[in-house]
Parts: sequence; C-alpha cells; structure tokens
Amino acid sequence: MRKLRLAGIWLLLLCLLTGCQGGAAAAEDSPAVEVEAAASEVPAVTDAPVDGMLTVYYLDVGEGNAALIESQGHFMLVDGGDRDYSSKVVAVLKSFGVETLDYVIVSHFDADHLNGIVGALHVFPVDTVLAPDYTADTNIYRSYVSIMQEKGLAAVTPQVGDAFAFGDASFTVVGPTRYDHADVNDNSIAIRLVFGGNSFLFTGDAEAGSESEILSTGQDLDVDVLEAGHHGSDSSTSQGLLDAASPEAVVVSCGAGNSYGHPAQAVMERLQAKGVTLFRTDVQGDISVTSDGVNLTWNAEPTTDWSYGSGGTDRGAEDAVAEDTWDDSVKYDSVGDTNTSAAYILNTHTRKFHLPDCPSAEKISVKNYAESNESRDQLIAEGYSPCGNCKP
Repeated sequence: MRKLRLAGIWLLLLCLLTGCQGGAAAAEDSPAVEVEAAASEVPAVTDAPVDGMLTVYYLDVGEGNAALIESQGHFMLVDGGDRDYSSKVVAVLKSFGVETLDYVIVSHFDADHLNGIVGALHVFPVDTVLAPDYTADTNIYRSYVSIMQEKGLAAVTPQVGDAFAFGDASFTVVGPTRYDHADVNDNSIAIRLVFGGNSFLFTGDAEAGSESEILSTGQDLDVDVLEAGHHGSDSSTSQGLLDAASPEAVVVSCGAGNSYGHPAQAVMERLQAKGVTLFRTDVQGDISVTSDGVNLTWNAEPTTDWSYGSGGTDRGAEDAVAEDTWDDSVKYDSVGDTNTSAAYILNTHTRKFHLPDCPSAEKISVKNYAESNESRDQLIAEGYSPCGNCKP
C-alpha cells in the first residue's frame, strides 16, 4: 500500500503559482458568503502513526454527489446531493451519531452538490466550511448564504497545497489552481485524503481543463481510490489524471437511469483499460470503504457492470412503498424517535410529511425517516405532500 506523502514541497509550488491564481468576481445580484483564508487555528498535519479506522461512505444520492468520511469520532461531509436527497443525507448523519461536523467541503455550488449541504448546515454544528471563491445566481446558493450567516460561519477559501488535520488522517487541497474559470465546474475544490498508507481523491465536477491545471503543478496525486469526476462525464477523469492517480479502485456516483448518459462510454473504456476495480452507486447503492491505514475493506464486491449511460435500474422506484411501515428491527429512540423539536417528520420514500405527534410518523422505517424545519410551502415545492391523517 502507498505511504503517506509529505506536502511540504507543494507549499513551495503554491508560492510559485500564487501570482496566477485570481479569484472570480462576485455576481452583482448574488450575495456572497463571508470568506477567510485558511487560518492558523486549523489543526496542523502530522505524520504520526495512525490509530483506529477511517471509513468513506459514498452515498447514493441519485444524479449528485455526497460523501461522509469518519475517522475516530471525527466527521467530514464532502458535498450533499440534490434536494430530493437532502433529507436522506441528514438522516444518514444522524444514524451515525454525528453531533458535530469537523469539516464541510462544498466542491462547488451546483444544486446536485449543494442542497444536502444546506440541509446539514441547518441541523449540525460545523467547525470548518471549505468552499470555492465565486458566487452563483441561484436560489439554493442564496439559501446557502443565508444559513451560513445565520450560523455565524465564514467559509475558508482553500488554495492548492493547504493541508488540514482530520483525526489521524489529513487532507491536502490539490485544486483548483484558480477560481475564475468560465465553467464553474472547473472551480471545484479537489482534495487528496490520506490515512496511513491509504489515500483517496475527490475532484467534484472538475473537468479536463482543471484536471490539466492540477497536473501541471506536479503534485502527488497517487491514490488507492478515485471518485470519478462529474459523475462519470466524458469531460472528466481524463487519461492524464488517471495516469497520475493510478487508482486501484474507482467509485462512480451517478443516478440510475439518468438522462445525462452517465457514466460515459469513453470514461468506462478508460477505466476498464486501466484495470481498476469498479464501484457504482447507480448499480450498488451506498458504497463504503474502510481503511486501517494499510488495507481497504469494502461493503460490497466490485461491480462487473461496465455498461455506460447508467446500466442500473431506478432502485428508488423499486424500493418505494405505498404506505409507511413499521420496522421491528429499528430502535426508534436512536433515529426514528418522533419526540423531536423539528417542525415536520418526513418519509423520504412515500414523499409525505407529518406532524411529530402523528401516529403514522412513528411507523416510518429508519431508512426512510428524516426531520425538517423547512416551511410547509418549501416541502411541497420539494415534492412532498402533507399526510392525510395529521393534515400538517
């Protein structure tokens, strides 16, 4: 397995690159989140021997992206999926006993990455938010600005080479080299996460142009696990990036039956030619991998489905149930407890919302359970319908 690489030399490269890293100007009609540079209060990275385990959960959020990373009681959320999965992301975090998120990384401000982040910011205290240096003229971006201000959070705008401690793990920002790309996908924050001899690469929706700029810095991108860029789009996960990362395994996060043709044929052919093992959320659902610093253990066998254009079926439709059902295996006082201060209880499969004291709410299985403080109108706008019994 690969050993932990020191990032000091890349800090020197950062200094050489600083002159060409210009921040994008804020759009006139869009609010901006207060930002700060990566500050001294961020814990220093060390090369001490690792202890315990690190697990990366690549969540199935349809045609979107969300990853929860856990290390020795520390938690980091990288993106959060689109609004249809925002409640799922919050429910998953609760099910893992998350009380505080050490880091939230917003790769960029597209809705299929940002919605679940906004949901998580409403529910969980956050120590550090990392976000790119540009603004967006969208409702979900405005919601993000609003909750950041409400929580008194200032986003850190990271630069290439910035390193952050995360328990016995650490991660280094490897991209973008600048935040003024015409295509905002290329403004995606990319990180290399290291735990002992194991490493992981996340590049958001960065496309070939940004990948090329990242490669030009000469950084160490060698990893065990790569998450394919932009949901397996043919504009990302270039041959150059694949060669530099040389991953043993690749995870593709895309929606079953999506209309974008993800994962693309060209990407699947590049991955297959590279000889990687493949995992797909559109085929296998939630994917997790656990590291002890030496070995990787997956929750599923690699898929043999190398089809492109999303070979998976719509599991959401298959798993949906007509009525809320009781799950006798669930301890409802841990996740499904309806003694809550939340305004509404959600069933993420039937797409109904309930008052907390509704008898039907007590029968929601844990995998479909979520809470929300959004308004009634907001929930309806997101596709939820009010329960016919409690009439919220």
